[in-house]
Amino acid sequence: MTRGGRIVAVVLGVVGVALIAIGLRPVAGGGTDGGGADRGSAIAPTALWSPRRTPGPFVEAVGVVRLETELAEIAVGSAACYRVEVDRLGVIVDDAGPAVIPASTQKLMVAAVALDVLGTDFTFVTEAVALGSPGGPSLDRLWLVGGGDPVLSTPAWIDTLSSRTFYQGLTGSLTPLAKLADDIVAAGVVEIPGGIVGDGSRYSTPRYVASWPESYRTEIGPLGALVVDDGFDPATARPVADPALATAQALTELLTARGVTMGPSSTGDAPTDGVAVATLASAPLDALVTTMLSASDNGTAEALALALDVAGGGSGTTEGGVEVIAARLDALGVDLAGVVLADASGLSRDNRATCGALLGTLALGSRPGLLPVAEGTAIAAARGTLADRFVGTTLARRLYAKTGSLNGVAGLVGLFDPADGTGSPRFAGVFNGGFPNAGGIDRTTAVAQAVAAYPQSPPAAELVPSP
Repeated sequence: MTRGGRIVAVVLGVVGVALIAIGLRPVAGGGTDGGGADRGSAIAPTALWSPRRTPGPFVEAVGVVRLETELAEIAVGSAACYRVEVDRLGVIVDDAGPAVIPASTQKLMVAAVALDVLGTDFTFVTEAVALGSPGGPSLDRLWLVGGGDPVLSTPAWIDTLSSRTFYQGLTGSLTPLAKLADDIVAAGVVEIPGGIVGDGSRYSTPRYVASWPESYRTEIGPLGALVVDDGFDPATARPVADPALATAQALTELLTARGVTMGPSSTGDAPTDGVAVATLASAPLDALVTTMLSASDNGTAEALALALDVAGGGSGTTEGGVEVIAARLDALGVDLAGVVLADASGLSRDNRATCGALLGTLALGSRPGLLPVAEGTAIAAARGTLADRFVGTTLARRLYAKTGSLNGVAGLVGLFDPADGTGSPRFAGVFNGGFPNAGGIDRTTAVAQAVAAYPQSPPAAELVPSP
């Protein structure tokens, strides 16, 4: 239904209810049986079912018209979709336009499928493997086998992320590579003359998605099964050329600092009969998903797609991963008409999504095992990409939402107080156009404020004056 058609329908609905109320109005004097009451001297009481006695539906109907009008005004000058749902009412506002570039709001889709397929307790495991039965102080060489952990981090990288506003309070979910070094030393190793050999063979993915502009390589490092520090050099903030080699070198430095004599780092496949000297597990998946959604971590989103491809029998590629995501969302009941997934992070401008699909995914966050899809998003004035937004407003610490931002793209998909059980509105607003980043923030801020005010409307006495 078009925007104008929906407004007309709502108004006609209000009129229809009003006419029903008039029809139900009692006869003056209260008599209906033709008795001897003096009807001319009686005052007509309020009908049992009238706008004044039961104003809720009238207030909500006017509130819907107000909300739809405000959202339409916010969308002026852009290609946009917006949608608002209330559990007891269903969809109350829907601009059913064409699918738009969703940017990072599509990370909700990755989160839902990863939790559903892999489970909340799933962990990524990185192994340090040697030949034979390692038990002595000297190992000829040590293979570092990547398990796809997206948040493997050196102390320097943890410090870097801790200083970023959108990551504050979230670094506890990072996997410290230093712990693996400590465990190797605790195993009694004092020298590895053959050095560390990085093995990233678990995934066959290219380093970057083909549709990403090269300029985006400041936003995401190279992909792979063995990646430390998001694929960046903490000293230069530039992406590394070979993430498996960089991870081997990082572990070499940590072991050297602990007094282990080390040979040069290299890359290669670990022997199939190798024995684990030490292992390092990531935080559980629900914590990783919360960090990914809150901080909008691109690398984690892409790593989850690769893990999903492997879980589905693939070789660990982005293409395979997004196919798994789409298939599982469809099975979960999300309407994917018009949806195109070119990557998992939302960086590709070839991605397309509808607000219906985004809200359908967010609604999955009410299911057991999928709660982080809703509750793991950024929190206004408190966490992640919304930590410095809505400060000092009534939305502070009430609004939970996934943000999305690219050049000329701005999106916000969220809800209010997800754990309070009152069925407050869920909403999505995504805008594509020529606006600057600040303009996109203004649009999504206005959407959240408009939805939060629903069903704001004049008092019932003004809508339906006294008889």
